Amino acid sequence: MNKSTNCNKKKTEKNPSAQTSPAYSPQKAHRISTVQPPVDRRQSVEDILQLNTSRHLTEQAFNFLVNAGLNMYYCGKQTAVYNHRYGPAIRDHYLLVFINEGHGRLETNDKFFELNANNLLVMFPNNKVFYKVDRDTPWTIQWLGLYGKLVDEYMDMLGINPGSPVFPVANADEIRNIMELIYRKSSEEDVASKIDCISLLHRFFACLAENEQVRSRKSPFRTGYVEQSVNYMKYNYEHGISSADVADNLKIDRSYFAKIFRQETGTTPTRWLVNLRVNKARRLLESTGLTVGEVAYSVGIFDQFYFSRLFKAETGMSPLEYRKSEESDHADTINPSKSYENN
Repeated sequence: MNKSTNCNKKKTEKNPSAQTSPAYSPQKAHRISTVQPPVDRRQSVEDILQLNTSRHLTEQAFNFLVNAGLNMYYCGKQTAVYNHRYGPAIRDHYLLVFINEGHGRLETNDKFFELNANNLLVMFPNNKVFYKVDRDTPWTIQWLGLYGKLVDEYMDMLGINPGSPVFPVANADEIRNIMELIYRKSSEEDVASKIDCISLLHRFFACLAENEQVRSRKSPFRTGYVEQSVNYMKYNYEHGISSADVADNLKIDRSYFAKIFRQETGTTPTRWLVNLRVNKARRLLESTGLTVGEVAYSVGIFDQFYFSRLFKAETGMSPLEYRKSEESDHADTINPSKSYENN
């Protein structure tokens, strides 16, 4: 009995980290989902954090499997931990760490970065990351484990990338408060709280975008204007907008807008808007009992006679002729005896 006790004692002395690293717990397998996640997604942040104590660390899983462009696997926080280090580790999702207190040094992609209070550290998917906090420096952080296509787009808009993963935050108190709200909401099981948590994630990124280094950035992407204009036309065509209104909404020169739109799409904004309205009108004539005037109004053309002329120019038929032809084709399809008339 004494030999066994002494043997175990020696093993513990050789590996002091075994006393301090928190063990993996199935209850904290934050990345479990129905989407066959990779193995490393099941690892808890606690499994990778090298800590001298786990008492100051708390983490919440967030299980809300919806088809969202922005979602979260987990969130957490730790307070005043000393002699802290992370990694080296690679993750298959984004890990965002907001530093409330402390100073350290980050190594990623063969580059080194200083880590200070009120910095946001972004660990990108499939990037190896290692950081170490200065000795005897308290380390207080909050974190979010995120995924979704919108995270990529938001990072791009914020100017955060693997070559520049540290983002200084001026409005630190607001970021801190939002992350605390996300942490609290994530543990609640009602649908309202889950949806509220997703909305807070968007608010988190909006808050980051309020920082001066983002507000002063000019988008270098010409295609961004075209994509925005297409979305604007899709959701506002019924208000009678013109291509000039679209350019004004984007706050760019109208001639320049027409030029880049044609280069990207092969057509003009005016022609694109006409095609959109005529296609919408055709569907309304096929599937509803709206009058021609009501159809015209529904697609953003407030002159019925102009609408009828435009529709005929585009389809070769007046709106009423188009509706009758569609009704006739539909009757041929659903009337089985029609196909046997000439047999």
